[in-house]
Amino acid sequence: MPKPPTLGAYLVAHRETRGLSVEEVAAGTRIAPRIVRALEADLVDDLLFPVYVRGFIRAYCEAVGAASDQALALYDEAVRDQKSAAAQSAPTTGALPAPRTPRSRLEPEGRRGAARVAIGLTAVLLVAGALYPLGAGWLAGSRRGGDPGRGSVPPLTAALTPSPAEVATEVDGGPGVARRPGRTDPTTGATAGPLRTLVMRANETTWIRVQPEHEPVWVETLEPGAVREWRSAGHFRVTLGNAGGVRLELDGQALPVLGTRGQVVRDVVLPAKAESEP
Repeated sequence: MPKPPTLGAYLVAHRETRGLSVEEVAAGTRIAPRIVRALEADLVDDLLFPVYVRGFIRAYCEAVGAASDQALALYDEAVRDQKSAAAQSAPTTGALPAPRTPRSRLEPEGRRGAARVAIGLTAVLLVAGALYPLGAGWLAGSRRGGDPGRGSVPPLTAALTPSPAEVATEVDGGPGVARRPGRTDPTTGATAGPLRTLVMRANETTWIRVQPEHEPVWVETLEPGAVREWRSAGHFRVTLGNAGGVRLELDGQALPVLGTRGQVVRDVVLPAKAESEP
Protein backbone atom coordinates (compact mmCIF):
# COMPACT_ATOMS: atom_id res chain seq x y z
CA MET A 1 0.00 0.00 0.00
CA PRO A 2 1.61 3.31 -1.01
CA LYS A 3 2.51 5.66 1.82
CA PRO A 4 0.34 8.83 1.89
CA PRO A 5 2.17 12.05 1.02
CA THR A 6 3.40 14.43 3.67
CA LEU A 7 1.85 17.86 4.09
CA GLY A 8 4.76 19.52 2.28
CA ALA A 9 4.61 17.12 -0.68
CA TYR A 10 0.85 17.61 -0.92
CA LEU A 11 1.17 21.41 -1.04
CA VAL A 12 4.07 21.39 -3.52
CA ALA A 13 2.19 19.07 -5.88
CA HIS A 14 -0.84 21.37 -6.03
CA ARG A 15 1.31 24.50 -6.39
CA GLU A 16 3.27 23.03 -9.29
CA THR A 17 0.05 21.83 -10.92
CA ARG A 18 -1.15 25.43 -10.91
CA GLY A 19 2.21 26.58 -12.28
CA LEU A 20 2.82 28.95 -9.37
CA SER A 21 6.10 29.86 -7.69
CA VAL A 22 6.69 30.22 -3.97
CA GLU A 23 6.79 34.00 -4.33
CA GLU A 24 3.46 34.04 -6.19
CA VAL A 25 1.79 31.97 -3.48
CA ALA A 26 3.28 34.26 -0.82
CA ALA A 27 2.00 37.36 -2.62
CA GLY A 28 -1.48 35.89 -3.12
CA THR A 29 -1.86 34.78 0.49
CA ARG A 30 0.14 37.56 2.16
CA ILE A 31 2.19 34.88 3.89
CA ALA A 32 5.94 35.44 4.17
CA PRO A 33 7.94 33.35 1.64
CA ARG A 34 9.98 31.72 4.42
CA ILE A 35 6.75 30.42 5.97
CA VAL A 36 5.60 29.05 2.60
CA ARG A 37 8.94 27.25 2.25
CA ALA A 38 8.68 25.92 5.82
CA LEU A 39 5.25 24.46 5.08
CA GLU A 40 6.51 22.80 1.90
CA ALA A 41 9.55 21.38 3.72
CA ASP A 42 7.44 20.00 6.62
CA LEU A 43 9.30 22.32 9.01
CA VAL A 44 6.21 23.41 10.93
CA ASP A 45 8.22 23.47 14.17
CA ASP A 46 10.10 26.51 12.81
CA LEU A 47 6.90 28.58 12.80
CA LEU A 48 5.93 30.76 15.74
CA PHE A 49 2.66 29.38 17.07
CA PRO A 50 0.72 26.20 16.15
CA VAL A 51 -2.51 28.21 16.10
CA TYR A 52 -1.13 30.19 13.13
CA VAL A 53 -0.06 27.10 11.20
CA ARG A 54 -3.64 25.97 10.56
CA GLY A 55 -4.52 29.40 9.20
CA PHE A 56 -1.45 29.38 6.93
CA ILE A 57 -2.41 25.94 5.60
CA ARG A 58 -5.97 27.06 4.81
CA ALA A 59 -4.73 30.19 3.03
CA TYR A 60 -2.17 28.18 1.01
CA CYS A 61 -4.81 25.63 -0.04
CA GLU A 62 -7.18 28.41 -1.06
CA ALA A 63 -4.48 29.92 -3.29
CA VAL A 64 -3.57 26.66 -5.10
CA GLY A 65 -7.04 25.08 -5.18
CA ALA A 66 -6.21 22.23 -2.78
CA ALA A 67 -8.56 20.64 -0.24
CA SER A 68 -7.78 22.25 3.10
CA ASP A 69 -9.41 19.40 5.06
CA GLN A 70 -6.98 16.85 3.62
CA ALA A 71 -4.01 19.17 4.21
CA LEU A 72 -5.03 19.73 7.84
CA ALA A 73 -5.41 15.97 8.32
CA LEU A 74 -1.83 15.47 7.08
CA TYR A 75 -0.66 18.21 9.45
CA ASP A 76 -2.43 16.61 12.43
CA GLU A 77 -0.88 13.25 11.55
CA ALA A 78 2.59 14.81 11.45
CA VAL A 79 2.05 16.40 14.87
CA ARG A 80 0.96 13.05 16.33
CA ASP A 81 4.02 11.31 14.88
CA GLN A 82 6.31 13.96 16.40
CA LYS A 83 4.72 13.56 19.84
CA SER A 84 4.97 9.77 19.63
CA ALA A 85 8.65 9.94 18.66
CA ALA A 86 9.37 12.36 21.50
CA ALA A 87 7.65 10.07 24.01
CA GLN A 88 9.63 7.04 22.82
CA SER A 89 12.96 8.87 23.01
CA ALA A 90 12.35 10.18 26.55
CA PRO A 91 14.65 8.59 29.17
CA THR A 92 13.07 5.83 31.21
CA THR A 93 12.70 6.72 34.85
CA GLY A 94 11.51 4.85 37.88
CA ALA A 95 14.35 2.28 38.14
CA LEU A 96 14.42 0.71 41.58
CA PRO A 97 17.41 1.71 43.74
CA ALA A 98 19.80 -0.90 45.01
CA PRO A 99 18.62 -2.48 48.27
CA ARG A 100 20.17 -0.97 51.36
CA THR A 101 21.06 -2.80 54.51
CA PRO A 102 19.13 -1.39 57.50
CA ARG A 103 21.27 0.73 59.79
CA SER A 104 20.08 -1.28 62.77
CA ARG A 105 22.00 -4.28 61.45
CA LEU A 106 25.23 -2.35 61.04
CA GLU A 107 25.44 -0.34 64.25
CA PRO A 108 25.82 -1.87 67.68
CA GLU A 109 23.15 -1.20 70.29
CA GLY A 110 25.39 1.12 72.29
CA ARG A 111 26.00 3.48 69.36
CA ARG A 112 22.28 3.58 68.53
CA GLY A 113 21.50 4.56 72.11
CA ALA A 114 24.10 7.33 72.08
CA ALA A 115 22.71 8.66 68.82
CA ARG A 116 19.19 8.81 70.29
CA VAL A 117 20.46 10.77 73.31
CA ALA A 118 22.32 13.24 71.08
CA ILE A 119 19.24 13.80 68.92
CA GLY A 120 17.10 14.37 72.01
CA LEU A 121 19.51 16.94 73.45
CA THR A 122 19.69 18.76 70.13
CA ALA A 123 15.89 18.99 69.97
CA VAL A 124 15.72 20.39 73.52
CA LEU A 125 18.34 23.04 72.72
CA LEU A 126 16.51 24.09 69.55
CA VAL A 127 13.19 24.47 71.40
CA ALA A 128 14.87 26.44 74.19
CA GLY A 129 16.55 28.73 71.68
CA ALA A 130 13.23 29.37 69.92
CA LEU A 131 11.39 30.17 73.18
CA TYR A 132 14.12 32.36 74.69
CA PRO A 133 13.21 35.58 72.75
CA LEU A 134 9.58 35.21 73.83
CA GLY A 135 10.49 34.85 77.50
CA ALA A 136 13.02 37.68 77.38
CA GLY A 137 10.52 40.02 75.78
CA TRP A 138 7.84 39.15 78.33
CA LEU A 139 10.21 39.77 81.23
CA ALA A 140 11.38 43.07 79.77
CA GLY A 141 7.80 44.22 79.37
CA SER A 142 6.95 43.25 82.95
CA ARG A 143 9.90 45.19 84.38
CA ARG A 144 8.82 48.37 82.54
CA GLY A 145 5.44 48.41 84.20
CA GLY A 146 3.53 45.76 82.33
CA ASP A 147 3.76 47.28 78.85
CA PRO A 148 3.75 44.16 76.66
CA GLY A 149 4.08 46.19 73.45
CA ARG A 150 7.74 47.19 73.99
CA GLY A 151 10.41 44.59 73.44
CA SER A 152 7.88 41.88 72.58
CA VAL A 153 8.11 39.73 69.48
CA PRO A 154 5.78 40.91 66.66
CA PRO A 155 2.73 38.67 66.13
CA LEU A 156 3.37 35.88 63.67
CA THR A 157 0.04 36.56 61.96
CA ALA A 158 1.24 40.00 60.87
CA ALA A 159 4.25 38.48 59.14
CA LEU A 160 2.21 35.75 57.48
CA THR A 161 -0.70 37.93 56.31
CA PRO A 162 -0.06 39.37 52.82
CA SER A 163 -0.59 43.04 52.21
CA PRO A 164 -3.48 44.20 49.99
CA ALA A 165 -0.97 45.05 47.23
CA GLU A 166 0.45 41.49 47.34
CA VAL A 167 -3.04 39.97 47.22
CA ALA A 168 -3.94 42.16 44.24
CA THR A 169 -0.76 41.11 42.43
CA GLU A 170 -1.44 37.39 42.98
CA VAL A 171 -5.07 37.62 41.88
CA ASP A 172 -4.35 39.70 38.81
CA GLY A 173 -1.67 37.26 37.65
CA GLY A 174 0.76 39.90 36.35
CA PRO A 175 0.89 41.72 33.02
CA GLY A 176 1.65 38.61 30.98
CA VAL A 177 -1.64 36.78 31.69
CA ALA A 178 -4.30 37.14 28.97
CA ARG A 179 -7.66 38.34 30.23
CA ARG A 180 -11.03 36.99 29.16
CA PRO A 181 -12.75 38.98 26.41
CA GLY A 182 -14.50 42.01 27.84
CA ARG A 183 -12.34 42.30 30.97
CA THR A 184 -10.73 45.68 31.53
CA ASP A 185 -8.45 47.12 34.19
CA PRO A 186 -10.64 49.33 36.43
CA THR A 187 -7.82 51.79 37.08
CA THR A 188 -7.07 52.19 33.36
CA GLY A 189 -10.69 52.49 32.35
CA ALA A 190 -11.37 55.15 34.94
CA THR A 191 -8.80 57.57 33.59
CA ALA A 192 -8.57 56.83 29.87
CA GLY A 193 -12.02 58.04 28.87
CA PRO A 194 -15.04 56.17 27.46
CA LEU A 195 -14.53 52.53 26.51
CA ARG A 196 -14.96 51.21 22.97
CA THR A 197 -16.49 47.76 22.51
CA LEU A 198 -15.35 45.42 19.71
CA VAL A 199 -17.54 42.37 19.03
CA MET A 200 -16.41 39.52 16.74
CA ARG A 201 -18.81 36.86 15.44
CA ALA A 202 -17.41 33.80 13.64
CA ASN A 203 -19.29 32.18 10.76
CA GLU A 204 -16.33 30.00 9.73
CA THR A 205 -13.40 28.45 11.56
CA THR A 206 -10.56 30.98 11.79
CA TRP A 207 -7.70 31.94 14.06
CA ILE A 208 -7.59 35.44 15.46
CA ARG A 209 -5.14 37.74 17.21
CA VAL A 210 -6.61 40.81 18.94
CA GLN A 211 -4.74 43.32 21.09
CA PRO A 212 -6.76 46.07 22.77
CA GLU A 213 -4.60 49.11 23.47
CA HIS A 214 -2.73 48.76 26.79
CA GLU A 215 -4.09 45.23 27.20
CA PRO A 216 -2.63 41.72 26.68
CA VAL A 217 -2.80 39.99 23.30
CA TRP A 218 -5.70 37.56 22.79
CA VAL A 219 -4.99 34.58 20.46
CA GLU A 220 -7.59 31.91 19.71
CA THR A 221 -9.09 29.72 17.00
CA LEU A 222 -12.81 30.49 16.71
CA GLU A 223 -15.38 27.95 15.59
CA PRO A 224 -18.58 28.88 13.69
CA GLY A 225 -21.07 30.56 16.01
CA ALA A 226 -18.47 31.78 18.51
CA VAL A 227 -18.79 35.37 19.76
CA ARG A 228 -16.02 37.34 21.48
CA GLU A 229 -16.00 40.86 22.95
CA TRP A 230 -13.19 43.22 23.96
CA ARG A 231 -13.23 46.69 25.52
CA SER A 232 -10.61 49.41 25.45
CA ALA A 233 -10.38 53.17 25.71
CA GLY A 234 -7.95 53.13 22.76
CA HIS A 235 -7.62 51.14 19.55
CA PHE A 236 -7.81 47.44 18.69
CA ARG A 237 -5.11 45.77 16.56
CA VAL A 238 -6.63 42.78 14.71
CA THR A 239 -5.00 39.93 12.74
CA LEU A 240 -7.16 37.27 11.05
CA GLY A 241 -6.25 33.98 9.39
CA ASN A 242 -9.57 33.86 7.52
CA ALA A 243 -10.75 37.43 7.04
CA GLY A 244 -14.02 36.39 5.42
CA GLY A 245 -14.87 34.08 8.30
CA VAL A 246 -15.80 36.70 10.90
CA ARG A 247 -18.05 39.74 11.23
CA LEU A 248 -17.04 42.73 13.34
CA GLU A 249 -19.02 45.36 15.23
CA LEU A 250 -17.55 48.47 16.88
CA ASP A 251 -19.72 50.22 19.45
CA GLY A 252 -22.78 48.50 18.01
CA GLN A 253 -22.03 49.49 14.38
CA ALA A 254 -21.27 46.75 11.84
CA LEU A 255 -17.86 47.13 10.17
CA PRO A 256 -16.99 46.20 6.57
CA VAL A 257 -15.52 42.73 6.09
CA LEU A 258 -11.72 42.98 6.33
CA GLY A 259 -11.02 40.51 3.53
CA THR A 260 -12.14 37.50 1.55
CA ARG A 261 -12.55 33.91 2.63
CA GLY A 262 -9.18 32.34 3.48
CA GLN A 263 -7.32 35.66 3.21
CA VAL A 264 -4.82 36.51 5.95
CA VAL A 265 -4.92 40.13 7.13
CA ARG A 266 -2.49 41.51 9.69
CA ASP A 267 -2.40 44.39 12.18
CA VAL A 268 -5.60 46.16 11.13
CA VAL A 269 -6.19 49.07 13.53
CA LEU A 270 -9.81 49.62 14.61
CA PRO A 271 -11.07 52.23 14.54
CA ALA A 272 -8.77 53.81 11.99
CA LYS A 273 -6.70 56.50 13.69
CA ALA A 274 -7.92 59.18 11.31
CA GLU A 275 -11.54 58.34 12.22
CA SER A 276 -10.90 58.37 15.97
CA GLU A 277 -9.15 61.72 16.05
CA PRO A 278 -11.40 64.74 16.86
